[in-house]
Amino acid sequence: MSEKQNILYEEIPEFEYGEKRLKELTWSCFEQKKSQFEDAAVIKERLEQELNDIIQFHDEKYFLFYYELFSWCNENDIAFAPWGSAETASLTAYILGLTKINPIKFGLIYQSHVKYSCKYYTDSKSHISLNFIFDKERINEILNHIQEKYGIVNLCNSSYSFLYGAKAVINYDFTKLIKLAVQVRENKDCTFSHEKIPLDDKEVINEFSNGNIATVDNDSNLRLKKYLLKEFHPESFSDLILFNTLFGFQGAPNDLFAEVLENKRNGYTMESSERLSSILSETYGIIVYDVQLLEILNRMAGYSYKEAEFFLKSVRGGRIGDSNIEKDCINDFIKRTLQKGTVSNKQDAINLIHLIKDHNIFPKDKTFFIVRTIIYYWEMYIKVHYREEYDNVVTNYLTPYEEAEQSFWTSF
Repeated sequence: MSEKQNILYEEIPEFEYGEKRLKELTWSCFEQKKSQFEDAAVIKERLEQELNDIIQFHDEKYFLFYYELFSWCNENDIAFAPWGSAETASLTAYILGLTKINPIKFGLIYQSHVKYSCKYYTDSKSHISLNFIFDKERINEILNHIQEKYGIVNLCNSSYSFLYGAKAVINYDFTKLIKLAVQVRENKDCTFSHEKIPLDDKEVINEFSNGNIATVDNDSNLRLKKYLLKEFHPESFSDLILFNTLFGFQGAPNDLFAEVLENKRNGYTMESSERLSSILSETYGIIVYDVQLLEILNRMAGYSYKEAEFFLKSVRGGRIGDSNIEKDCINDFIKRTLQKGTVSNKQDAINLIHLIKDHNIFPKDKTFFIVRTIIYYWEMYIKVHYREEYDNVVTNYLTPYEEAEQSFWTSF
């Protein structure tokens, strides 16, 4: 958590009976959403673990604060969206309505408070870091509400540490998306809302596959991105997340792009392990996301996610930096996989370790790219299905320079 976010945490007053209130509120909201999940018992178990984790580190007031704030935002028609890993991967945040992204659907693992009861390593205490973006034109209203409700005034100088209203990491102006939704509600569908947009719309997917992203995406290297979209030819929302992850936000694809593209074109198969195949199918046999590394260690060696995090830090070196630790972890991994019967022999276990190590340098944060993809997808959906409203907003919203620039890129 950053210094400014710590200011927010320290300024939020304690809620009376906060632990009890958070639990009661969460389980009440769960009853309203449990029909969305196939196995309610498994979901309840994860939710219980998250709640225990949140309360253990005294972050119940953080969740209660945001729940009240977002309830007020909904009442006043102020849009918001998640912007970081912790809230996007949290089932508790989804159940409470802090995010519209179902972490179970996208295979996200809640790991905000991963701590290690290990003789080698003890992490320092830290609070969860929650980040959201809002309509930048209404941030002052939000700050005034917080000051009146909680008496917090320090946010006047640090509001953007938790209220991202301007163009942020992906260079997307959230206000544009809000204006589009308002235009659609006024002209066509008074019940329109972003969370109701289906993520499997073939017309929308096809627009991305054909590289028709002008006005929707303002990447610094839009021409290259349009070309690579056509080459990659995403066929699902999962493919869109993968493409955005591989392309990154530096205006160029990363080193895994060609490898994944080749597997996608040639038809990916992984006969060596059914467990690995189920984990890597969405990325065509290549480890791309950080959560995939955790799932491999969990399913192949039976590690808990906390143990898996420790293993990854150990074999990567970094903050632990003790070769004896790495050796112990590798031997333990070999022993576990042989006992679990997920590998046939020691050499297969060693090969799996090499696979993990090779992709454990800069694994991609899946949650970040899910958020990024959803925002672009939402705008494309409006462009495809509400074109008149879209053109009205975009024409009035773009500056003359931006309009000329978008016209230029459309010509390719």
